[in-house]
Amino acid sequence: MHADPEAMPVESHPVDVVREAETIACAYHRAARGDTWGALVAAITDALADLDAAERRIARQSPLISWGYARGRIGAGGGRLSSGTAQSSCSDALSQSASAAAESA
Repeated sequence: MHADPEAMPVESHPVDVVREAETIACAYHRAARGDTWGALVAAITDALADLDAAERRIARQSPLISWGYARGRIGAGGGRLSSGTAQSSCSDALSQSASAAAESA
């Protein structure tokens, strides 16, 4: 027997995902005061808004990742990941700070 091509695909989900979905659905249903259609529309609206926000964050981060990571830059100072300059300058600064604190005490 073949699946109905008009029907929605059926996927199996882990039990905890289904429970979380049911919990969220109940919260929306309560917030909509029992209006099932209103709860569905509110849930989809929130999901689409969250998806849009995530896509905007990814779009903002994408150039940073490609320019910084691909070029081996790890910070605003432009230190190279392979040279270790950023790491050594950080430890040098900590050493100098500790020395200054010890001398002033």
